[in-house]
Amino acid sequence: MSIEISGSCDGYGDASLSQDSAHVGGGGRRLDRSAQLTAFHQPRLTLAFLRPTMLRLSTFPCGLPMSGHDRHVRVFISSTFRDMHAERDHLVTVVFPELRDRLARLGLSLYDVDLRWGVPSKTVDGETANSWAYCRKWIEKVQPFFVGILGQRYGYVPTEEKLKEGEKDKDKKPAYLGKSITEMEIRYGYLDTKLRPKSYFYLRRTPLPASAPPEARERYVDVEYVTELDKLKNDILACGRPAHYYDCRWTGNDFTDLEDFGTMVLDDLWSAILRDPNHVTPELWRQVLGCDPNEKPWYTDDAQPVPQELWEQLLAKIAPPEKDDSLPAQAEQMARFAGDRLRWFQGRTQELADLQAFIDGDASTQDLPRICVVQAVAGQGKSALLSKLCQLLANAGHRLVGIASTLDQTAQPQQPTS
Repeated sequence: MSIEISGSCDGYGDASLSQDSAHVGGGGRRLDRSAQLTAFHQPRLTLAFLRPTMLRLSTFPCGLPMSGHDRHVRVFISSTFRDMHAERDHLVTVVFPELRDRLARLGLSLYDVDLRWGVPSKTVDGETANSWAYCRKWIEKVQPFFVGILGQRYGYVPTEEKLKEGEKDKDKKPAYLGKSITEMEIRYGYLDTKLRPKSYFYLRRTPLPASAPPEARERYVDVEYVTELDKLKNDILACGRPAHYYDCRWTGNDFTDLEDFGTMVLDDLWSAILRDPNHVTPELWRQVLGCDPNEKPWYTDDAQPVPQELWEQLLAKIAPPEKDDSLPAQAEQMARFAGDRLRWFQGRTQELADLQAFIDGDASTQDLPRICVVQAVAGQGKSALLSKLCQLLANAGHRLVGIASTLDQTAQPQQPTS
């Protein structure tokens, strides 16, 4: 028997800020995997029980919580939403998994924050759902990287009343009145405040073809804000931070062939991490270069990516993080892993109820196999869901045994993972 439940999930999967949420983290494929994940922003989660029941549950994706640990690297992604799903998906499913693999060689972890997963209201446009106070809060939390992406859309421009939502001083005139949420993010993240000095910008050069249908033009072009968008792009190009144009291909429905875009982002972020003295010391750079690193643009110029041959030499001189495979160390690792995912957990009540019912069982199912498989594409909240289940069971007096054999593996979102 199978039961399919359509519609949105009744809660968020992994993390939330107050009662909102954002996609943070998430797995994905490596750069050498060519299959393109389609409709990544509409995934599903399946609970499969090895008894006569199959439950398919819709998911509302979310992500991992923030943490103050200094071994974490965080990236805030800023762009308009409905025209930039392809670029954001490429980052989440291709670029960031590769970056995670490289960071692991430095003993670092990556949290990427994608606010399109965190829209608290149910509008089609997404951009109209996040308040400015909500977006600003995430920019302040996420460091050190800010990635801004622009195409032909300027984005949602909130009214003064909307701008004041979430603000303590309702009488104060908003600083960014008349600007889009996307421009506010970029100005607050770097242009006006220099709050995130490690900011990088990427401008889509390929325009929407004139032959594109009206519905595509509505999705990809803001005709009424051409002047504002051009000014914002000019300010970005003049701000002194790396800003790249990238080309792609229009398929008739979406943009694709984003490999060059992904390589630019990966090179920029990875090179900046290597230049950070907290992660790779100037002395180690000196050993590899044979001179003062400040004399070389690979160390001083954020616009120049560090060549692979050079960064491989740097990594070769860094001792890999020591692994403690003892049972106490594995238990501590699992506790940290679960704790990170539980810090802001909320919702998932239906999935938890289904899992609890499976565990409790009834007289008619006691003799059947007791195995449950949780399936979903990477980053949809499997670990958070099971961490919450374990917490509930432990609080109820159950004794739990956990196996941590997959904690360090990178998932492949083009296939469901368990």
